[in-house]
Amino acid sequence: MLQLGYIRKLVMMSIQTQFAFRSAYVIQLIRELLFMMLSIQLFEAFYASTDQPVEVGIQQTVTYLVIAKFAQFFFMQTMTNVQNRIHTGMISMELLKPAPLDFVMLAQEFGSWLQKIVMITLPILIVTYFFYDVQGPQHLYDLLWFMISLLVSFVIMFYANYIVALFAFWIPYLWALNILSNTLFVLMSGASIPLWFYPDIVQRILQYTPFSLSVFAPVNIYLGNYSAGQIAQILLLQLGWMIILWLVARWIWSQSIRKIIIFGG
Repeated sequence: MLQLGYIRKLVMMSIQTQFAFRSAYVIQLIRELLFMMLSIQLFEAFYASTDQPVEVGIQQTVTYLVIAKFAQFFFMQTMTNVQNRIHTGMISMELLKPAPLDFVMLAQEFGSWLQKIVMITLPILIVTYFFYDVQGPQHLYDLLWFMISLLVSFVIMFYANYIVALFAFWIPYLWALNILSNTLFVLMSGASIPLWFYPDIVQRILQYTPFSLSVFAPVNIYLGNYSAGQIAQILLLQLGWMIILWLVARWIWSQSIRKIIIFGG
């Protein structure tokens, strides 16, 4: 009970922190909106210029790009926060808190993600709805399963980031690794380019990875491209990857604690 109250407090603090910088918010909103409109125009130009038959139409592609913004949780602060704690020695204080470090970080990132949805993604969705042909969910249960899948996706991507962040115990500076991992996440998840534009063999490989399960799969659930059986399979795969990544993160953390004890006393 104490842990749940502490986690809830961390989520609210993270949301309040994100709301504190209004000028930065306005700049970010304008930047994200311009980037979204540019992306849509690029795909519109592609569809207008190609003579080849395309399986997926421009409306579904535009909708995909907009809805995928809900799953834009690659650029988390987890890696920076963990690295700073290690460099300053504050990582040892995490052992005294009422919740494990991964839960603390997860709560903070969740609050930040909720703020981005409310302040960035929803305004973009509203603007693009009026200027572009964005389709709504075909059925109410598509929206429900999309939201459930999205929550699991968030946890998957958090632990993927968290695992990379824990390498700060062995690698002094993670800037290059951070850039590399974020780039791979974006390319392999279909966050910027839907995976249906990728070669078939690449699609078949990526569909079982946690990356495509974090963006491409949830958005396709929203679009109604999966049957009930396929949705169940996707959710099982997501839950499986979530458990695997959580176990890997816990094992790496257990090895990291030994370094804290040895060098920190």
